[in-house]
Amino acid sequence: MTAEPRVAEIIHRVTDAIPVVTPPATEIQDRAAIRTTARPPAQGGRRATWRPAVLAGAAVLATVVGAGVVLHGSGGPRQVAGPSPSASAPTAPGPARLPHRMAPSGVATDLLSDAPPGRVIALFRDRGDRDYVALAPNGRSYRRVDVGPAGAAAALAPDGLSIALGDPQHVTDEVTVVDVRTGRARGFALDPPVAARPLAWSADGRRVAFATQERPGRFGAGPAAIDVLDVESGAFRRVAPPVAGTVGLIRAAFGPAGATLTVAAGGPDGCVVTVVDPPNSHALEPGIAGCVEVAAVAVDRDTGVTALVERRPDGDRLTFRAGPAAPDQLPDDRAVPAGTTIVGWPGDAGPWVAGSTGGLREVPLPHGELRQVAWFVGNVTEYQLATDLLPGLEVVDGD
Repeated sequence: MTAEPRVAEIIHRVTDAIPVVTPPATEIQDRAAIRTTARPPAQGGRRATWRPAVLAGAAVLATVVGAGVVLHGSGGPRQVAGPSPSASAPTAPGPARLPHRMAPSGVATDLLSDAPPGRVIALFRDRGDRDYVALAPNGRSYRRVDVGPAGAAAALAPDGLSIALGDPQHVTDEVTVVDVRTGRARGFALDPPVAARPLAWSADGRRVAFATQERPGRFGAGPAAIDVLDVESGAFRRVAPPVAGTVGLIRAAFGPAGATLTVAAGGPDGCVVTVVDPPNSHALEPGIAGCVEVAAVAVDRDTGVTALVERRPDGDRLTFRAGPAAPDQLPDDRAVPAGTTIVGWPGDAGPWVAGSTGGLREVPLPHGELRQVAWFVGNVTEYQLATDLLPGLEVVDGD
């Protein structure tokens, strides 16, 4: 046998030994549904941090101080049917991806309970659509969230592994938490029954804050109590009572250590921002003049700086309040398009904001023009991001 046939024979043996793995059918369908091409990285390279290095020690201190506060109460989980854990789609390795243009909700032909994506990078709903749509970190797998009550409000966990659902307009006896890895849902009893709207997850994914009402207002607006669910034990604890005169929806965000909850809402004398620290609470801002309603609130995990989107007669504004480890210079306040909400605040960067007219944008800190990250197709509302997946995020046109 000559040298060339021998080489050919060796090559055939090696290639025949390589295992060929066929992608799941849902993966093939997702690729067919959305055509994508790589998008070059944004100019400017890595984003510069706005925080001094000394703040790392402050974050550790906040964690130690907050560890002594535990939220607990009564309640218990109820398992809701779903596919077996083996039906969960594996999470794609590497950084998370977002499409430069988010597809409309009609792309989501598969149900989350039937084809769980394993993890979710984004959650949103088209205006007028009853169901939420979940996007997997591969940037192309869309799933319709088909669990929970009709017309439910939802909150996406920071790690993208869970979705909390509650009915803000009807008194009910339970809220739901969906495990995105398996499509299974758990019901947590509300005793006594109330209308419940999920507000925020703690950074560790163990607790969810809900605004609850015995007599629900329209979409949950007006005075509401704050109840916190411990997902592991199924226990609820009331951390704040309703406040008379509350205007619009209550907004909330957990503090850096998860022990405190920053609550903001409109009031008769301007917007009020309160830090709930059981068993005590204190006003961070007793009355923000000119603020009619709060559209969003977020707290930076490292510094404790609080960001608000204030609804004002002259337009919406993104504003900042000092935290326990605030930098020497607070970020500049700035005008934002109407309907803007805060959807994430990754480490060493500014908050990310979203709106149906402005799409998804990053706020550079301490100042600078908003950077466009992605656009929405359709009238997207209630857009949310899994904050833990934002560092290293890749924005692509498709693939």
